[in-house]
Amino acid sequence: MDRLILFLFILFFIGFFYSFIVQRFTKSRIIMLIPTILGIILIIYNSTTSNPSESSGLEALNIFIKELIITTIIIGNISGLIFFILHRK
Repeated sequence: MDRLILFLFILFFIGFFYSFIVQRFTKSRIIMLIPTILGIILIIYNSTTSNPSESSGLEALNIFIKELIITTIIIGNISGLIFFILHRK
């Protein structure tokens, strides 16, 4: 469990630092939100194509962890954008 929390913490900071780096080089909000847009598309795709009731073994847990990882990157990206936009003003 500790490894999962550490892994999610690292992914959060990857999304956060992506926002920092992109914010330094460009002012385009679309480029800043690319991880968030791709993450939302991946979550929708995973949610619609997976059926955990028909899965065997730990496949439902695998689906949950994939969505948790994607959500962590999205939250890190949005947190970075909010932090750096408010910090700039």
